[in-house]
Amino acid sequence: MHLPPANALEPEQHSAHLEQPVARAHLSTTTHVALWALRIVVLCVTAMVVYAFVAQLV
Repeated sequence: MHLPPANALEPEQHSAHLEQPVARAHLSTTTHVALWALRIVVLCVTAMVVYAFVAQLV
């Protein structure tokens, strides 16, 4: 089902437009590795922030 651009829709038609599934992006191996590395960095930084917060309470 082909839908028109979102800016051409009436307000009640937006929900039908938003329910259309979006295909997954095909990423290279390098991009997958970079995204996993970013996840690990975020977890490490989160752990450091939690530790710093808890250390200040003690």
